[in-house]
Amino acid sequence: IRDGGAWTIDLDGDATEDRAGDPPLLYAPDGERRIDRSLDGRSTTLRLVDRSGDELATTTVTGRVSHLRWSPAGNQVVFTLGTSTRNGGVMQDLFLWSLGEGEEPDPVRLTNTGAAFGAEWLGAMPRWEAP
Repeated sequence: IRDGGAWTIDLDGDATEDRAGDPPLLYAPDGERRIDRSLDGRSTTLRLVDRSGDELATTTVTGRVSHLRWSPAGNQVVFTLGTSTRNGGVMQDLFLWSLGEGEEPDPVRLTNTGAAFGAEWLGAMPRWEAP
């Protein structure tokens, strides 16, 4: 659960919080870049930043981004974009953001069924690090 912290539960059922606060950060396979997300109303801004926090690329999409994963080569990310429906539901589709030189600057929709629940890249292990 986002912002839920990390907990250790022993065999007696006692729980202790290991780390509260910010969730771990997902870095590119090379460990040099990550994607920052910020939500403003109905839009999410994605910022590609380096280790020092310098912005390398940015894009804004309408909806809430989740399940972001890096490609094994680190030149693309895939994510789920959730948007609200008129009846109070949520539509989720997959998007691809290519980050190489000369690439289309905006993410490209991969599905349009509204039933995507995240994606993984074959051969890629997520690189999570503490903030």
